[in-house]
Parts: sequence; structure tokens; C-alpha cells
Amino acid sequence: MAIATKHRRRISVKGRNFLWYVREDDEHFFLPMLHVISEDKRFIVAYLLNQCDTTRHLVVKVHEFPGLPEAGHCWKRALCPRWEIGSTITPASVRQLIEWCFDPNRRLTLVDWMGNPLKN
Repeated sequence: MAIATKHRRRISVKGRNFLWYVREDDEHFFLPMLHVISEDKRFIVAYLLNQCDTTRHLVVKVHEFPGLPEAGHCWKRALCPRWEIGSTITPASVRQLIEWCFDPNRRLTLVDWMGNPLKN
């Protein structure tokens, strides 16, 4: 099944195509959330804008996320850097997010739904 492209922007990173968009999320009190999806739908992440610095995280929704072999069974959350500038997402910041997700050298700290580190 194809991905809807209306009101979504395209970006190509290292030869791979993605779609991205920002939409108010009804599960998070209608705050803006960035969604990034690969064309083959093997990579889907969501990032709530304007999060607190100490608990900032993104949500991994499907199978492909390097360094997270159990991705795809249920949503996983990992601490991440700030991607927005002020409260704006740009194509450059989306590119940085995608590159960070696929960077084999990045540190991955899993967190709960509130952004607090999980106990091992």
C-alpha cells in the first residue's frame, strides 16, 4: 500500500527517499509532532516538538532502526538531540534526524513514554 503524499514533503538522504510532515497530535494535547517515513515504510519515527531538554525523545514505530534489534514489536522511545530551531522544523533538521537515526556510532538510551530512562 502506498503512502499518502498530500501535505507531505519529500527528502532524499544517502539515496533513500523519505516523506515528512508536521501535524498536531491528538494524543499529545494537540502539540505539533514531526513524522518521518521511508517510502518502503520500514522506517517510521515521530518526534514531538518543543520537548524538555532532559527528556527529549523520539518514537520508533516500526522495524528498521539501527542499534535497536527489537524495533517493530511495540513502539520504542530513545533520547535524542533537539531537531527544531525555535519551534520550526526545516528540511535540514529532518535530514539531521534521519542521519542521526542511521548513525552506527550514536548512543542509544531507551526511555519510557515520558522520556525517563528505562531501568535494565
